[in-house]
Amino acid sequence: MLPINNAFSAVALGCSLLFPIPASTLAQATVPGDPVVRLSAKTVHMPSKGIRDREDSIRSTRVQTGIEYSQGIVPGAFLAAGLYVAETRNRFDAQPARWGNVREVDFGGRWVQYVDESWGYQLIGGVRTAAERGVSVRRGTTYMGGGVVQHRFSPDLTLGGGAFFMSRLDRSNRLLPIIYLDWTPDEHWRVTTANGVIVRYDVQADERHWIEASVLWDSHQFRTHPGGSGQPGRATVEEKGWTLSLAYRFRSEAGWMVQPFVSLAHRRDFEVRRGGTQIDRFRTGPAPSLGITATYRF
Repeated sequence: MLPINNAFSAVALGCSLLFPIPASTLAQATVPGDPVVRLSAKTVHMPSKGIRDREDSIRSTRVQTGIEYSQGIVPGAFLAAGLYVAETRNRFDAQPARWGNVREVDFGGRWVQYVDESWGYQLIGGVRTAAERGVSVRRGTTYMGGGVVQHRFSPDLTLGGGAFFMSRLDRSNRLLPIIYLDWTPDEHWRVTTANGVIVRYDVQADERHWIEASVLWDSHQFRTHPGGSGQPGRATVEEKGWTLSLAYRFRSEAGWMVQPFVSLAHRRDFEVRRGGTQIDRFRTGPAPSLGITATYRF
């Protein structure tokens, strides 16, 4: 399954794909068998937060749906793909003309394969479109891809490294290093890293009740319509920042999974560009947000 990131912009495919399949489940996932399909729905609300050094504030609400497919293809190989559609409602208190609702469509895939009992690799890639409502989503199309080489030192410890490429709107592309750790010190704890750190505690060691804390970095971008962002002409907005989150996850035997979460501190940094030139930049201080994700597995 393509993992669900707890950050506000989880649908930003470039970041959600950075998390490789946990080593402890890879042995089962790479056994050929029937495909697994998951339907997911997610909503996140960020209350109004003041913009630093300006008499303005922003609040946002996001709704996302998705469908995910995964299957062990051949012994030692695993394929996963996901399609996600989302809309984010943004509201500014003082300058409502900056931008409004943003539509997003993401498609991504991952191929995981172990060439022997210790060494393996992953290939990840996808395409994303994001634009303010009223603008063709094709104008906000970006691409991403990368790979990770990993070594399983034991059933409880896997280390790896690689790189991840992300195209950007009206700006040079970005190449990010990936340092991957999947460590399970005992049957309850798991630590993973990619675009941040996730620490998970399995309460009963049965993968039904999890408590999860994470510190994640995220970045996404979209096109605005002419006259948006406070100035005439079409512009690009890039939002990035760090998120500190705490989540509880319940998985039922019937295939349902519910995960309420709270982002204890979410810092939002916005850069507005036109034709590759920065025309504005502003940020908010750390702010809380609330959300819930529901998934059903067929």
